[in-house]
Amino acid sequence: MKTKCNNCKKEFNIILQSLILSPAKIDNGEVIEYYFVCKKCNTKYHSYFENKESLSIQKLIDDTCAIIRGIEQSKIYNVKTKEEKIKVRHEELEKLRNKKKLILEELEKKYKDYVNNT
Repeated sequence: MKTKCNNCKKEFNIILQSLILSPAKIDNGEVIEYYFVCKKCNTKYHSYFENKESLSIQKLIDDTCAIIRGIEQSKIYNVKTKEEKIKVRHEELEKLRNKKKLILEELEKKYKDYVNNT
């Protein structure tokens, strides 16, 4: 994916990088910052933060998506049963996504000063 640097105005490919925040900067657990950098002028662009809880929820999201794909491709269930099972899994998926969104928003609020000071 390409973007244009706000600083030097050059277009570049986004290469997402990660950095574990210093333990002195965080309250508990491990927080990872994801960001990308302009290759021309080295301007850093913060993308988002993750922690162990958000990463474990992402694993559940991935697993739920795989289950949905399995149900969709299955020849065992009739159409009505398939639709019911998929509906239940989509509801689970929506709850997981909302939970992760809240966690990411909380991390942004809590660690936004870290981004502004780096």
